[in-house]
Amino acid sequence: MNDAEMVMAKVKKIRKNGDTRTREKNSNTVTARMAIMVLLDIIAIFALSALQRDGRRELQFYEHWLTPLTVVFGVLTLAAVAYQIFVVAKKINTAGHVVTPAMIICVALFGFLACLLYTRLIPMTIIIASVVSTVLFVVYCLYMHIFYR
Repeated sequence: MNDAEMVMAKVKKIRKNGDTRTREKNSNTVTARMAIMVLLDIIAIFALSALQRDGRRELQFYEHWLTPLTVVFGVLTLAAVAYQIFVVAKKINTAGHVVTPAMIICVALFGFLACLLYTRLIPMTIIIASVVSTVLFVVYCLYMHIFYR
């Protein structure tokens, strides 16, 4: 084996190892995204369950916290949409980021709609919607990771 062949073999080995590291990094990113969404789901379930158990606590939430939370989630949704537009305009690749602008938009929009519709829906409906959306997100992440890596 001459020197040129040895160099090419090393380059191929480095590229192969680089692809492996990239796959590991992508896998870790997908796992972190799913973990974040599941943790947010668990927090929402515990918060809504705590409100459901005590009538006084729910009344206090309705009187003092519902309107500010609706405004906060609405502003966060608008800020996330503006950030998404900025990312697309500047052509920034956020595929490797653990938290993407699209994730922020989805979570903020879900929080905004949950606060907006809190008086019209029972908390169990919001919990079910939260669980279903998290399961769909996990299935989407797994599908994208398995078939398009």
